[in-house]
Parts: sequence; C-alpha cells; structure tokens
Amino acid sequence: RRAAACRGLRLFLSRDAVHPAAAPPGALRLWRFNPNAHGMKRIHRIRQAFQLSAAILLLAIFASNRGFAAAKEPSQGAPSPLTLSAYSQNLHQWISTLEALRKDPHHALALEDQLTAPWHVAAVQEQFTVSTDWLRAQLDIVGKNQKTSRATLETLIARLKALEREAERLEQPPERRDKAAPHLLEQILAQPEFNFQRPVKPNWLDRQIERFNQWLNKLFSRLNHNLTGHTTAVEVLFWILLAGAAGGFLVWMIRQLLARPRTLQFKLPEPAPSEALSWQGLIPQARFAAARGEYREAIRLAHRAAIIRLGTMGLWTVDDTRTHREYLRLLNPSQPARAPLETLTRQFELAWYAARPASEQEFQAAIAQLEKLG
Repeated sequence: RRAAACRGLRLFLSRDAVHPAAAPPGALRLWRFNPNAHGMKRIHRIRQAFQLSAAILLLAIFASNRGFAAAKEPSQGAPSPLTLSAYSQNLHQWISTLEALRKDPHHALALEDQLTAPWHVAAVQEQFTVSTDWLRAQLDIVGKNQKTSRATLETLIARLKALEREAERLEQPPERRDKAAPHLLEQILAQPEFNFQRPVKPNWLDRQIERFNQWLNKLFSRLNHNLTGHTTAVEVLFWILLAGAAGGFLVWMIRQLLARPRTLQFKLPEPAPSEALSWQGLIPQARFAAARGEYREAIRLAHRAAIIRLGTMGLWTVDDTRTHREYLRLLNPSQPARAPLETLTRQFELAWYAARPASEQEFQAAIAQLEKLG
C-alpha cells in the first residue's frame, strides 16, 4: 500500500495546473500527510531556475563571440598605412585631378567614388590619419554648384599643396638649426654663478657662518620643543606680541599727528661783491654784463643801483629783506622819483621773473630811467 501511495504521489506531482481535488484519493492523502512532498516540489523549482540561468549564460557567451568577431573583421580588412612617399604621390595625383576639373567641373561627383577611407600614413617615428571627409564634401559642392566651383577648386588645390609640402618636410631629415649652440651652452655653464662645487677647505668666515646657523637651529628646536606642550602659553605670547606691535604703531601715529612742524631756517647768502659797491660802481658792472650779452643780469644791477641811489638821497634805508614792490610803495605818487622807479621796477620784473630773455633795448631803457633819478 505504501508503494501504491508513492506512485500516486509521483503521478500527482508530475501533473501541472491540477487542482488537489482532482488527484487520486490515496495520493491526495499522502500529499496532505507526507512531509517530503513540499521538498520535492522545491527541488523541481531549483532545477528549472538552474536550467534557465544556464540558457541565459550560453546566450550571453554566444552574443559576445559574435560581437568580437564583428569588431575584428574591419581591422582585418583595414588597408596598410601609406609611406610618406606614397602619401605625397597620392596628394600629387589628386592635385592634378582637381586642376583638370577646372575645365569641366561636372566630373566632380564621379570622383567621390574614387575617394578612399581616411589616409593612414606611417612617418619615421609616428603614424597619423588624414581625414578625407572635407575633400568629399567640397567635391559634392563643386559638382552641384557651378557658380562657386572655381573658387572651391582653388581652395582645395591650395590645401592639398599645403599637405604635400608638409609631407615633403617630414621626409627630410631633421637639420641642426644652430651649430654653435653646444659651444654657447658650455660657455654659459663655465661661468662662476653655475659653479656649485664648494671649496674643499672652508675658510674662517664659512666656519663662523656654519656655527651661527647651527646655534640658530638648536635655539629654535629647543624653543619649539618647550612650547609644543604649552598651547596656552603660545597663545598668550602671540597676543602679547600682537598688542605690543599695535601699541607701538599707535604711539608712533599719535606722535606724528601731534608733532609741530619744524621751523625751516634759511641762511641767506652774503651779497655779492658787485652789489656791495656804491650805486656809481654798479652802473659799470651793469654795462659790462650787457657787453657780455647778459641783459637780464644787467637790468637787475641797474635796478639795484637805483635802490641804492634813492637810499643815499635819504628816501629810505636800504634793507635787503624788502622787495622791489615794497620799495616802490615807500614813495609817494607826488614825488618825482616815483615814475622812473615804477617804470624801472616793471622792466626788472619782466626781465627777472617773466622767464624770457631780455634784449639790449630793454637794458638801454632801464639805464635811461636810472639817469632820470639823478
């Protein structure tokens, strides 16, 4: 009876989508009471999941192999790179072809089929790729637009010639631009500032400098070691130094603001020997200066002679601290000497303060005013 019940159970488990009510009675009872029925069902589900995962893994491996083969096919069929000479010949052929299109630009569209993929060129130590998309696009413009075909062809030919010159330059061996550069470099490096070798035996000054540096290093090392564990002391020292610097700057600024300007003292030079003479001696000095062409100095001496002359006449006491206008204000308008002195003073101001050269006529006019004073 147990064997029959097991066969009924297998029959029941092998049927999918069968309601438990439709199972045989014995099998139903075993399904209800047999504890191994749920485990077998779970094993069946695990088997199905394993089979599905294996199928997905096989599909992924197959797809990756197909993609690798597809990616590998273009590289196997890619053309070998051109040498520089072959690349130059190709450019020259295209230049000749484009020059022939000047007469009949209609054949430009047919040349697009002859244009290969980008040109792969192998130079001496490198490889580079030259795109041909620009040439294809310009040929399409030449074939479709006849009005601008000539200008477009000239642009294409100029660009291809520039590429040809660049290829020819790459074919040539690199030239040495400056043959004297190594000799010049040796001269520069032979100068004293590039001689970093220290003398074998240091002198007394070098030893003292070395000792001083060692002493400074020990001092700062000891100070750093002592202050490392005292953060509060470091902060207090910092603020003390900062406050001292700020206080010193404030004191200096207050002293500068409150300081009285110092009285400037001028030491006036003593009068020149010519000016210490009498008014009779100043007139010859003025004439000698005029003879030398120094009319500005001659007019000043004439004005000085007039001031001394009027002083001898008792009109004032000669004082070197007075200005020429102060002397003029000492005379009343009714005095006869007022008009000649006023004219002479104006001539002196123009010659001495107007920063312009004086003339002989001005000097003669000044002498005439001096003579009017008597």
